[in-house]
Amino acid sequence: QEKTSDIRFLDRLNEPEAEDEYYNVRVKARYQPKALDGLRILLSYNHTFDSPSSSNVSGPDFFDRFFAADSLFTESREIDNNNYSADVSYELNEQLTFRSITGFLDADLKIDSVQGSDYFRDDTRLDQDLTQEFRLELKEGENKLSGVAGLFYGSFKGETDTFISFTGVTIQ
Repeated sequence: QEKTSDIRFLDRLNEPEAEDEYYNVRVKARYQPKALDGLRILLSYNHTFDSPSSSNVSGPDFFDRFFAADSLFTESREIDNNNYSADVSYELNEQLTFRSITGFLDADLKIDSVQGSDYFRDDTRLDQDLTQEFRLELKEGENKLSGVAGLFYGSFKGETDTFISFTGVTIQ
């Protein structure tokens, strides 16, 4: 989905910030083999891209949808997210199920200043998160008892690369 905001800009360098782009794709697949009765595998993939438009407006009439500031500190952002998950379960008997849930996130965020700005920012953030959960699920049966016991592990990694320059002074 792409659209252009209704905001008018005094500084033409801000005009690219009126563009908004977003899309999402999701795919799921389930597999239940007849040869292994009780096994169920659900695989999911989700991709999201978002490059939001700037919604800044100037007052005192905020409904006029006009941004009178210059491009000095205007930023643009783009994010790409990929999510993968696997939910695997196996019924050991009518009351007891073993389940493994695995998730992986791969995210890429980019922050930039508009072209020609005295304030220049080039910021990249990369995140990779891995989670794993193992569960033993007890359904209520003749014993009138139900519950869940499990273990969880998470590994969360983030990397940031930042370059900022303001009228020739560099901060890294």
